[in-house]
Amino acid sequence: MALNLRFLRLNLPLIFKPTIKNNLNGSVHFQANRFILTNKSIGMNGYEYMRSQISEQFTSVESSFRTKMKEIVNDENSVIFTEDLKAMAHLVSSESEDLDLFVKMIYKFNSQNKELRFGNYVFGPVIMRAFNFVDRPDLALSTFLDPNLTSFYDQNMSYTALMTLLYNHEMYKEIRQVFDMCKIRNSDQFPRFPVIITAAACYRENTPESYSYLLNCWKELSTSNLPPIRKVITFLAGLALKQNSPEIALELLSLIKTRYIDSRCLKILTYSKLKRFNDVMFLLKKSLEGNYKIKETYFSDVIATLEVDIENSDENLKPILQKLITLLKTQDYVQEETLESHLIIPIEYVPLKHSVLNQKKELAINARQKRIIGLKDLI
Repeated sequence: MALNLRFLRLNLPLIFKPTIKNNLNGSVHFQANRFILTNKSIGMNGYEYMRSQISEQFTSVESSFRTKMKEIVNDENSVIFTEDLKAMAHLVSSESEDLDLFVKMIYKFNSQNKELRFGNYVFGPVIMRAFNFVDRPDLALSTFLDPNLTSFYDQNMSYTALMTLLYNHEMYKEIRQVFDMCKIRNSDQFPRFPVIITAAACYRENTPESYSYLLNCWKELSTSNLPPIRKVITFLAGLALKQNSPEIALELLSLIKTRYIDSRCLKILTYSKLKRFNDVMFLLKKSLEGNYKIKETYFSDVIATLEVDIENSDENLKPILQKLITLLKTQDYVQEETLESHLIIPIEYVPLKHSVLNQKKELAINARQKRIIGLKDLI
């Protein structure tokens, strides 16, 4: 049974030159640094610009500023002001002594009487960007997990910047830990990017535990007021395939239009694994015969896998499938890029206009009003 939901298109520019090789037996060999969101998406461009501006302002006093801050953090009667911490967040370096001072300033500022704070400056995202800049996921995570700093990082962008840093360091279990806390602190909503990063982390981890975790997340998402996120569905379907659950993958993929190359290729692999070669033939013919502005292409590794699988297909279908594959190749319907490299390509966030956001909220409410069925009988 397919879920009776209407999905929203996820039009996100993708910027990544793949250097990843996919083993068609299911194992994947990664040969590059891995990122799920671009620097721009977590505000690093703006942060780095501010670093350059503040560094220029502090050129002649940076050393004395640090000396003064060291005195203040060790003096119970002294105060860290907003401008002090803001400056340090944009001056901090990767030196251990500098990082130690920075962390002490965070704790002292947070412990001070809140009556001393007259501005509304939000430090959480800026500090997480600073930890991204110095590439210290350990410090970012330890301060985030400290109950004393709960309100300090209670912003969606703080979660996003932290989880991005953890993802870049392959700290996938820690991402799940952060997402669990994110759900507790945002009980009435699922922030979009933390959900996507969690799905990507589970996909990359590719263990029974991560698969089970993502399935449970999907159940929770299905009962929320959010419209289903295509990227999350794609990661879960891909993970289901890797975990030998093609039935689950097929149910999920029924929610996405095959006009998307990733969902189309995943559906081909799923049908092939289920030995539903008639459906494979239908999809390939549809792509070749369809009058589309943009060709319905396929990734090279998917076609290579299909060529191996059809050797075990029905003798009547086998020559037809081979002919279709030949046509795909000769008419440039096969891309050199692999499905794996495409799935984990970094996402760049493009802010939506208010009118589009309102329209999506209405669609979400309409979707929620319909009874969600389908996967519960398979999971």
